[in-house]
Amino acid sequence: MTKAVVFFGKARLSLSDEQALLHRLPPAVCGHITAKPAQNRCGSLLAYTALSFLLPEPQQLASVRFSGGEKPRFADLRGEFNLSHTDGAVAAAISDSAVGIDVQALSPPRFSVVRRFFDAEEQAALQNAAPTERPRLFTRLWTKKEAAVKQTGRGLSGLNDPIDPHAVFSFAEGDGFVACVCAAEAVKIAAFPVGQLIGRAPAKKH
Repeated sequence: MTKAVVFFGKARLSLSDEQALLHRLPPAVCGHITAKPAQNRCGSLLAYTALSFLLPEPQQLASVRFSGGEKPRFADLRGEFNLSHTDGAVAAAISDSAVGIDVQALSPPRFSVVRRFFDAEEQAALQNAAPTERPRLFTRLWTKKEAAVKQTGRGLSGLNDPIDPHAVFSFAEGDGFVACVCAAEAVKIAAFPVGQLIGRAPAKKH
């Protein structure tokens, strides 16, 4: 079974907000987050907090292990997870099998990226799309590629590799973001305002 969630919106965390969120996470995860560069710390903190919303047993988060350049994993090997964050959104996914998730802010096509990583069919689709639709199409295509390589753990070096024909892609889109999950099955990606994640807003599904 695969589950995924996106929390969208700008999050300006006060020091008390950060401390409250860190208090909800186990020491190893807190250490992993606080060791990150300052510009990545908020997104990582929110992403791990989002992950805790998906776990059937919150204490399972304490079993996360970090090993060099490999994807973090649950030590008990009962499942896998993946996280992503961008300006204005964070996302998390868990699954019984390999899973990748990516969330990106809407962006106009970056043609250096298109020429390097997009195949002829994708390039033609972008070229033929209406100018107003190109940012969303480009972002959908890019999140799909990122989710695929995150599922396999290949990283950026795998962006030019053929996508597994058995992979299933699911999308969630909102004002300013696109999220994609790559898994063995389709999944409905729940989406909520980020205020709910940090305890400032009531639930409001997007």
